Amino acid sequence: MKKTFAYLRPRTPVEAYGLKARYGKKSRFWAGGTDLLLQWQDESVSLDYCIDLSFIPDLDFIRKDSDAVSIGALTKVASVEASSELNHSLSIIREAAGELAAPQIRNTATIGGNTESRLLKTPPASGQEVGGHRITIFQATRPTC
Repeated sequence: MKKTFAYLRPRTPVEAYGLKARYGKKSRFWAGGTDLLLQWQDESVSLDYCIDLSFIPDLDFIRKDSDAVSIGALTKVASVEASSELNHSLSIIREAAGELAAPQIRNTATIGGNTESRLLKTPPASGQEVGGHRITIFQATRPTC
């Protein structure tokens, strides 16, 4: 029988980090939940607290300005695939998103979750250029309270 866990639903990044600080290694962040659910079902991961990030709207966005594109961690893969912000020289990002998995998975899987996925064989390379645009992979830092 699978162990149950407490489900927590923060509304801001600061609240999410506070819960993570409180529960530490007993907790895991949940966005789309695609991989975490599979890991929990096959009992390869144990958790006491599930911190669901999907109710934090500030983390779901695609923004393009003159020299950069920013994609939020909670942005669904399907949103990247359909984004008009990623046209012309950045269309390769849309095309890659369309190749990640079946449509049902792309509708729930998030960019943040998939950069940490145990299913990725090769992580994206920071510093690479695609269509004249430099790709920068960065890790979020803890917000100040």
